Amino acid sequence: MLFYIPAIQIGSQWPILPSATGMSIFLVTPPLIYLFHRYERKWWILGAWASVFFNFILLLLFSIAFNIYGAYWFIKG
Repeated sequence: MLFYIPAIQIGSQWPILPSATGMSIFLVTPPLIYLFHRYERKWWILGAWASVFFNFILLLLFSIAFNIYGAYWFIKG
């Protein structure tokens, strides 16, 4: 899923064909390159990065909470 290259058919209506097994996150999301860019230290840039970080943490904890609930349900049931 991280490194799978999509099928390319030159001359068809859709030159890049997606795959059911997934496509490389590095190829289909070029804005990821900008994550490694050095940004100025302005308050709004730091605030934006803080909001991204806190949203990521909340989403990660949400996934962990459902895994714990599923494991509890499996063991209990």
